Amino acid sequence: MDLDALGKLASVPQESHMPQQIVLFPELHAARAPHVTPDEFTPVVIAEAPAEVRALPADDIEEKIDKVKATFKWLLRTHRTAFSISFGKDSSVTLGLAMEAAAELIRDGQAVQPFVILTCDTKTENPLVARLAQRESAKVRDWIARHHLPGSVHVATPSLASEFAVSIIGGRALPSMAGHKRDCTTSWKTEPLARLRKRLLGRNNLAAGQFVVSVTGVRRAESVARAGNLAKRAEANDRLVQTNADGNVALAPIIDWSYDDVFTYLGMCSNGLAHTYSDFKDVISLYREATGECMIGGSDNSPRASGCGSRTGCWCCLAVQNDRSMDNMVKEPHNAFMQPLAAFRRFLANTFHDLSRRTWVGRTIDANGYLRFAVDGYNPDMLQDLLRYALTIDADERDAAARLGIRPRFQIVSEEALLAISAQWSLQGFALPFTALHIYRQVANGARFPVPDVPEAPKTPIPPARFIYVGQHWGGDGAGDYAGLRDPLLEAFGGAGCLGTREIITKGERRTIMDVSTDTLFSIDPEGATLFMAFEMERLVDEWHGPKARRPILMGGHHVAGIEYRQYVSYGLLSVAKGQEGVIDEILRRTAWRERHGLAGYQYDHQRALAMSVASPVPIRPSLAEIAERRQAEIQLRRAAKRRALRQGRLSLTDLFRDWAPDVSWHRLVQQGQLPMIAIPRAKHGRLVLRHLIDRHSLLRFLEDHPLVMQRVRAHRTRRRTCQADLFRHAA
Repeated sequence: MDLDALGKLASVPQESHMPQQIVLFPELHAARAPHVTPDEFTPVVIAEAPAEVRALPADDIEEKIDKVKATFKWLLRTHRTAFSISFGKDSSVTLGLAMEAAAELIRDGQAVQPFVILTCDTKTENPLVARLAQRESAKVRDWIARHHLPGSVHVATPSLASEFAVSIIGGRALPSMAGHKRDCTTSWKTEPLARLRKRLLGRNNLAAGQFVVSVTGVRRAESVARAGNLAKRAEANDRLVQTNADGNVALAPIIDWSYDDVFTYLGMCSNGLAHTYSDFKDVISLYREATGECMIGGSDNSPRASGCGSRTGCWCCLAVQNDRSMDNMVKEPHNAFMQPLAAFRRFLANTFHDLSRRTWVGRTIDANGYLRFAVDGYNPDMLQDLLRYALTIDADERDAAARLGIRPRFQIVSEEALLAISAQWSLQGFALPFTALHIYRQVANGARFPVPDVPEAPKTPIPPARFIYVGQHWGGDGAGDYAGLRDPLLEAFGGAGCLGTREIITKGERRTIMDVSTDTLFSIDPEGATLFMAFEMERLVDEWHGPKARRPILMGGHHVAGIEYRQYVSYGLLSVAKGQEGVIDEILRRTAWRERHGLAGYQYDHQRALAMSVASPVPIRPSLAEIAERRQAEIQLRRAAKRRALRQGRLSLTDLFRDWAPDVSWHRLVQQGQLPMIAIPRAKHGRLVLRHLIDRHSLLRFLEDHPLVMQRVRAHRTRRRTCQADLFRHAA
């Protein structure tokens, strides 16, 4: 992911209402987009800058700057705005011109609408980029306070489960390689920004004139692909465009700027010829170090700039074969501290195709009761090596920072991430309990595991998948009755522990689980983590890895795998994502099955597992009664889905009377043929009746053609502030 990637994420869809958002432009109700699927969506122009602004020339850099500032003055006076910023060259220019325009508006006594500045910390950014973003964010906050602007800066971060350390070293995913799907962009930037936008801004409601304009620093000159995408979305520098069916409204102020234009403006600021929240000297210096070249030529009144084309992003990114920007940076003596990160990245890249470092046992039972036995994620030995290298790099950086009297410049594995990794290993049965904490203690006590310099493993053909028989569920052998998210020993002695137990229904089966703590997302309590590491870690690590360590003996119904995960849950240290209790219970049952069959990480033997597998699964031949029962169940599911879709997509007369306007004679309008409702026959109390339904968009068109009815609907719905179903929200 490159430095400007955040600025290129044209604002993500928004999902709820802004609590105090006012109707900015009720007259734009008629300019709503037609009801189409996202693939069919045609961009809609919502508003245009005044004619005098659009008529401004934009030939040289001074004229381009004046036109962008004039556009920003119009925008900031009339609309709420969200800036998606990475503090790379393009987004810095965009935000710099916007802040300059906002300050001039305040100076001239004009009002500025509220705005937010959104940026994202992936926790894997190049350390120089991360420090730059922190410094530039502080400068923006100072500028906002100095000029009394109604704005704020907010930083999005990935969820704990999605962080590099937890997802990769925890064994949940592989690094994103060139030619493969870029899941990291979604997990580390798109989703965190979506959550932040939802919390701060809510959902755009164009039909009611309620929306926030998303401003980005995208440019056509970046690439042919970028230009094509901008053309599809019809983004422009002087008009607001709805770019998708989710109601995103975008403005691209520097869409027509070149690389020369971008660096010329940055050079003007650095030489005192333009004044905004920053002089951008740090930005220019970063690009110079990334390319090894000077980015600004001269410092006269008409400076020239040359485009660099450098792209700096996450230090662990494998989407490019060679990270030339990092290689150039570490050549500078003051950037030598990043050399271990570069070595870690090379190790990840060189071992990616080494199949001896992969696990083979799959995770899902197919329709015939078999588990895939094929190349999958990293195996437990590789995961433990990665943790050793990461913790060693972190420890060396802490020591170096202490000698320099500064704070550590980066951290790969935080305390919360370490416990999350350890919990994940336990959940999946990758290692004996508290193995990750054992490695941590070794490093903390002085052991060091430098990243080895290994040759690049050649890309080899993937062996065909084989299959291991399981049965229809993980407890099919009868030995897993007490597996899952529960403590069988505690239950055997008549206790339920501090948490207690509760019942859930998953896959049609009633199960008893621990009454675990839940949160919006998977999380580790920071205070609990600190207390655990201080008072419990040593004892538990010694119990499983000390001189008198426990032997991993399986007792009836009691499994070694999962002990650590359940202990974290019982302490309240770990919170499960809300609604995922059944999933966790199923994973622990799967882990217990693996352990019973010698397929858990600490006991795995590849040749033995290979001997258990077959070349192809044997299809299950159900009886005629089972086929008939399955067919009837499928019919019932389809009918239920149709009824559910019908209820969600259309409104009945009862809905219209209850939610839209009880003082409108909806029945009479239907009888007179004015309200186009379809009549669907259904059985009720032994007789046939008609159910009248109308979709929301047809209702909206009817209301537009009947203003008196519209007035009554508005009056009623204005009084019903708490109504969840909103016609205009669904139509937007």
